[in-house]
Amino acid sequence: PFTMGIIYYPGYLLGSVILRYQPVRRIHLEGRFGEIAALPWAQRISEYAGMFFEEIMYPTFVGSAIIGLLLAVAVYFLTVWAVKRYRNRRKEKLAARLRRRGSPTEEISKIKKQISKRKKRYHHEGHKVENKEMERKRKN
Repeated sequence: PFTMGIIYYPGYLLGSVILRYQPVRRIHLEGRFGEIAALPWAQRISEYAGMFFEEIMYPTFVGSAIIGLLLAVAVYFLTVWAVKRYRNRRKEKLAARLRRRGSPTEEISKIKKQISKRKKRYHHEGHKVENKEMERKRKN
């Protein structure tokens, strides 16, 4: 795709600078291909592969690894910052919601009162049902 040059060329240039290689130019490649073309086919393939990996792939790998490492560290710290910011905002929203409703202890006490009322009502109604059944049995 068209993005290959955008992604790999800076890595190749950085790797060439770090390894102190001269970046490969078209004229240089044409001269080398002419020399290699005169060799027997097995040696020609070996020379082409060696030239490709040594002069192009090795600097690209080194430069891309360094760029990737730097970007990974930067994105890591950016992500940590974003997660902390998100969590702090969420805590602030939750605290504001609780302040609007009342304090958490008040909320808990309200819930406990509701539960105890339900228990009393259930217990009381249960006795009413039992008493009515007993009255029916007595009448019969």
